[in-house]
Amino acid sequence: MNQIPKEESEALLNALLPFAEQQLQKHGEFFPFAAVMLTNGQVQMLATHDGNEHPESQQIIDDIEKTFVHGAKNNEYKATGLAYIVGITNPDTGNKEDAVCVNLDHADNYSVKVIYPYALKKKLLGKSIVEFFTPTAAKGDENIFTKK
Repeated sequence: MNQIPKEESEALLNALLPFAEQQLQKHGEFFPFAAVMLTNGQVQMLATHDGNEHPESQQIIDDIEKTFVHGAKNNEYKATGLAYIVGITNPDTGNKEDAVCVNLDHADNYSVKVIYPYALKKKLLGKSIVEFFTPTAAKGDENIFTKK
């Protein structure tokens, strides 16, 4: 199996997850945000803004995905990554938990969702401590590069 799409997608994950952790430490939450890998291999953070100071997360996700699809159609991106907060049910305890979900899509037929459950611990100097738990991965939606 070709490891390059997975490795390039992981480069986006490595850009997104530290920013998610930073935002959780500072604010306890974050609006969805994204990163792309350009066709030359450069990683860039990506954001959308429609002027609304308190947008709905789903609207941001939809706007980012539209940007991804447009960039994919124009061969601007070889990979995309989108990070957002989701609620999950812990399979061991049945408890509801928060998690960071990262959708990774690559032009070479690779699509995965990586889910990182987390807990915010006591604040230290005004910042929360974020504890991430073992991530799980699932097949992605394959909805970015397939719409070309």
